[in-house]
Amino acid sequence: MARASSSNATTLATCTTSLISPNEPPFLVQSVFGILGGIGTHAEDVMHMRRTADRLFGADYRWSVLGAGRMQMPIAAMAAAMGAHVRVGWKTACGSVKASSPAATPSRSAGCAASSKG
Repeated sequence: MARASSSNATTLATCTTSLISPNEPPFLVQSVFGILGGIGTHAEDVMHMRRTADRLFGADYRWSVLGAGRMQMPIAAMAAAMGAHVRVGWKTACGSVKASSPAATPSRSAGCAASSKG
């Protein structure tokens, strides 16, 4: 494994700090859909949250979306099409996805995603 030079490590630390600083742009806005008592899982809900973030932060934010339950894949697809970062829990969406090796995980996940379309 190659070691990073100290200047590269310093640059990486600086970039990482500026990306995750809660007080400086770009801000991370994470929208969670489908939680009991929270916002729903309809297309209008996703668009409403995007419009709200645009209105409040302009271009100074990164949008991340996750959906709970059986609607997480449709929400993820819609949000990704709108430019969001997405997070899904494969275990709850498709049952347990367990690969025989780390290299096999992407193909197992792709198969799970393909089977959830229909």
